Formats: sequence, structure tokens, C-alpha cells
Amino acid sequence: MGVTVNAQADPNSEYVTSVKKMSRAVQERLHHPLGQTGLYNLTSKGQYQKTLTTILHNFTDKVIGERRDQLLSNTKINKGSHMNFLDILLHASVGGKPLTNADIREEVDTFMFEGHDTTASGIAFTLYLLSRHTDVQEKVYQELKKVFGSKDEMEITKKKLIDLEYLEMVIKESLRILPPVPGIGRQLMEDTLIGGITVPAGVNLVLSIYRMQHDPDYYPNPEKFDPERFSSQSDNKRTFAYIPFSAGGRNCIGQKFALLDLKTVIAKVIMNFKLLPGPEVILQGDLILKTSNGIHIRFEQR
Repeated sequence: MGVTVNAQADPNSEYVTSVKKMSRAVQERLHHPLGQTGLYNLTSKGQYQKTLTTILHNFTDKVIGERRDQLLSNTKINKGSHMNFLDILLHASVGGKPLTNADIREEVDTFMFEGHDTTASGIAFTLYLLSRHTDVQEKVYQELKKVFGSKDEMEITKKKLIDLEYLEMVIKESLRILPPVPGIGRQLMEDTLIGGITVPAGVNLVLSIYRMQHDPDYYPNPEKFDPERFSSQSDNKRTFAYIPFSAGGRNCIGQKFALLDLKTVIAKVIMNFKLLPGPEVILQGDLILKTSNGIHIRFEQR
């Protein structure tokens, strides 16, 4: 976005803490008896969520406004230069009309809010699974050496990341077993037949990604960590039984970026360290899949 929120240097910044608080607030709303009604907004929890929303939107609006002013005043920045994601949105148009700040804010919020904990969760859980499956970890390491050479000459490029086919299989299997977003909500736009029952339009549904991706009908021995499920030679046809990034018109806008992000971090870690297992994690349900006891991994220098 061309902006830093100093998430690591200043974990107590208003934006960073508001993102975490909003995640908990939304989770609480899902379990509140008035959560799906307008009456919830009259409760103290509803007012609290509204305050958090204002903080997050004000920050995003400020970033968008400041960047728009910079682009208007700086003629050196044009469509031919290297633009960040926010610049691309500011230059974008639909039907010949530029996107409004509200349109842009929705996309920026998706990247900054939804991509905040999800990517970190995906990286952490993949490293956790690799630490407990040394045979898989060794295959990843051998592939990395083949693509990059030694760790001292390791130069990461998009092409080389794409060449990491086995690592991609590992990441996909990790996202199946421990999906960063365990469930998503959808509102039916028309009457829909589900399991022989007609569910009317307007009903809000919660889809359990975690449950679908552990369905033995699609994944035999679903608790087994087996990256070969995602081999190009695999005949396992899953269609919509694998949706760690959702699917359809409202799928994750950042899924390709996220996959490259995961590959980059995991490749750097495995090239430099051998991962050894710590205690088994205890999963904790939330908007983003977490653990109640942390994720403990031991690192041994290669």
C-alpha cells in the first residue's frame, strides 16, 4: 500500500490493536442471539464494534486520501512506473468511471485486515507441520537446494518460486488440514435446494471450511499430512471441497500473492534451519484459526 503501520515495532499502535479487537468482536457477534439483527447495534457490544469500525475506516480513508493527493501533485508517478496495490486501485476504473474512495477502501481493508493474521497463521502452521514430518521437510529442503543452490547464493525470484512445485503441494496440504480461515459466511441471493431442503433467499449461511476439508469422502485419512494429495498425478477431484481462499466471485483477492508470500518465507526458513517439533498445538476457534498454547518449534542451524 506504500504505507507502514509498524506492526512489529509498535504492536500497541491503534490500528494494529483495533484489527485484533475487531476480529474478537465479530466472533462474539456470531454467537450473540441478536447478532444477525439490527438490534445488536443498540447493545454495548454493537456500539463497541461500531467504534472499532470507525477507527479502521478512518485510518484507511486517510491513507487513500493522502496517496490520491500525492498522485495528483506528482507528475512523475504514472501508470508505467512500478505502482503498489493502492496506486493500481487509484488508477482503476469501472465503466469509464474511477473507483470511489468507498470502493477502494473495501479492497484495501481486505488486503490489510484479512491478510494480516491469515498469512501469519498459514506460515506458522506450515512450519509446525514440517517440524513434525521430517521426511516431508527433507524433500522440501532438497527441492530448495535444486532450485536455489546453496543458502549463500539464494536469490528469490517469482520464476523460482513458481518452480517450487513440491513446496506448493506442502502449503496446499497445510492449508487443508489447518485452514487460516476455518469458516466463511454467505447470504443466499435466491432460494436454494440444500440436502433436499429449500433454503429461502436472504438467509445467512456459515460454511465450515475446516469441516469440508476434513471430509473423508474427499480426503481419505483426512488427519494425515500428505502433500501428495495435491500432486499433478493425483486423481482426487475435489471441486469445492477445498476452499482455503473461498471460491467464486467473492474469493480471496490476495490468494496468489499469499501463496508467493508463504513460499518466500518458508523457503528462507527451511534453507537456513532444520525444524524440530515442540508440544502439539491445541486449536482454538476464532475468525482466524489460532491455538490456545502457542506454536512452539525448535530451530537448528543448518
